[in-house]
Amino acid sequence: MAMRKLLNVSQAAWLALTAACALIAVASTSAPAMAQTVKVAPYYSAGPGTQSLTTTATTDTSIDWIDVGQTDRMLVPRTGSITAVRLYIPNRTAISNLYLGICRWSSGNTWNVAQWTPALTGPFFANEVNTFTLATPLAAQKYDVMCGRIEWSTPHTQNLASLSSILLTAITGNGNSVLPENCYFQMNATKPSTLNTSSMTVIPNNGCPVIEAWMTRPDVVGIGDSIMQKDDSTADGGTLLTRPLSVSTGQSGLSIPYYFTLSHPGLTYQEMGWGGQTTVQIQARFAQDAIALKPSYVILDGGVNDVYLSCSTATGCTAAQMTTIENAIAQMMSAAKTAGIRLFVMLIGPWTGNGSDATTAQMTSIDAINANTISAAPTYGATVIDQRCVVGQFRSTGPAGNCWDIQPQYLLGDGLGVHLNSTGEQQVANLITVARQSFRHAGTVSLKGAGSQK
Repeated sequence: MAMRKLLNVSQAAWLALTAACALIAVASTSAPAMAQTVKVAPYYSAGPGTQSLTTTATTDTSIDWIDVGQTDRMLVPRTGSITAVRLYIPNRTAISNLYLGICRWSSGNTWNVAQWTPALTGPFFANEVNTFTLATPLAAQKYDVMCGRIEWSTPHTQNLASLSSILLTAITGNGNSVLPENCYFQMNATKPSTLNTSSMTVIPNNGCPVIEAWMTRPDVVGIGDSIMQKDDSTADGGTLLTRPLSVSTGQSGLSIPYYFTLSHPGLTYQEMGWGGQTTVQIQARFAQDAIALKPSYVILDGGVNDVYLSCSTATGCTAAQMTTIENAIAQMMSAAKTAGIRLFVMLIGPWTGNGSDATTAQMTSIDAINANTISAAPTYGATVIDQRCVVGQFRSTGPAGNCWDIQPQYLLGDGLGVHLNSTGEQQVANLITVARQSFRHAGTVSLKGAGSQK
């Protein structure tokens, strides 16, 4: 098949191609390894939906849609070049042009179309995931969202059936029920440079035609709860659910993975933090959101939400509750070891501020959980990040030598008592050390020096 501006391959061909690339990379020990491409967004996978979007109109000639969503689950999690996109197309009848793009939040309900692909004119494969390899990559910025446009050569009564909408369920975290994603569409518009969701139609029943974004794998993945999520974007409007740490408090700040890669020029990173999640919830998506990205390093945090949501302020965590946390952390360390990924696991840190201090009983339980992590980590080849006495200080009501309270100069003033400001996050990032010699990830990719792919 000749490549024009974009190349579309069927799902079967895509799987065969990626398998062949993997074999080449494994077999080629002396030649440079091929750059691996991985899905970076969204949290969902393209595929057949449970509802078909239909209309009875007979004059429709185009549809635009945007995968905005309510939380980070739909956002592109890092800046970089999107080199491939994937979309399920059940009905390809009369499609003349398909455009896929990235949309960037401007203000209110307005999203600018930062870039459209050139027109995709086929071939399109019906009833399967279509993969489009881009000759001109989409230049995405962190927290962009995917958008699309279909044009038809002949109007017909089921234009929307060209898309298959996956129903996205609500996820509960941090005591709140997070709404499912909301995606929007509009009919019969000229090719847009902006999309305004207030004037578009919400796809019913929280459905969304998922567009996957693929990039070269990141060198570093940070995964965990809101402590790993923190960044400086206002791209989603700064709602509490989506950007709780920089926007709602008015304190701009970056993240621990950012500061780690800042001191190691050439390394790329991707954050997969999800505010409010427990260790069990993080572990449930660890394979998809960390291992599948094929990084060389993973930075993991978790545990504070388990204690906050479940452990008694009077008596602390039960033995069963601590075992649940410890087992989830151990399973993630084991998965990283099996995948050949170097894992850095953060201890549960100091917890204080504005009346949000963890109690003595809770902090005692946290000390026990941390002691277990320190003991278990060598078994899995994991490295412990012990930031407690770097960013913490002594609490007079605790045992000798404790570092239960965050030092004031490192505390983010959000009233939650567990989040560090940018200076504090730099202190944590400084604890992560890596050797500067060659190493291999899963026998496929070699990195040297500053992380350039060789």
